[in-house]
Amino acid sequence: MGTKKDIRELTTRFDPMEWEALSLQNSASGRGIIFQNGVNLVHDAYRRLSRPGQNWLDAGCGTGRLAQLLAEEGANIFGLDADEAMLRFAKEKSERRTSKGGPVSFIGASVDGLPFCREKLDGVAAVSLLGCLAEPQYFFLEIYQILRPGGYALLTFTNRHSVMLRVNNMVH
Repeated sequence: MGTKKDIRELTTRFDPMEWEALSLQNSASGRGIIFQNGVNLVHDAYRRLSRPGQNWLDAGCGTGRLAQLLAEEGANIFGLDADEAMLRFAKEKSERRTSKGGPVSFIGASVDGLPFCREKLDGVAAVSLLGCLAEPQYFFLEIYQILRPGGYALLTFTNRHSVMLRVNNMVH
């Protein structure tokens, strides 16, 4: 079994409750610090670059954590994930949301066939998604087609051989 397939299997079969718990542990235990760092980087850049009312995609949205943060800033967010369990969890969490902000629409689809018209979106965000893709070049082509001229792509990359990830796993 190749490395690329291993990564996809690890990420597409993750339990949403475990993933959410891990991502929320970062401040107390440090276990989710790698993922949370990516969320923070994208969120900070988004705040500087976006305007309320814009249309943004959170590609590989998982449990919807980033999508919710971006929506709180007033944009219209599309959360996209191919994992049905993750998407269901994100939708349920979004329905319980009490904060103000723009809407979040969740879509079940793969990132290699994004269901958007050309030049539809003002921005695309993806945290730790690229290392999960067997052929990320197709995702880049999709982004290029759906972004409006002057749009932004905010992407983070963590792979399973990352020094930061290995140190994080050794410590915790």
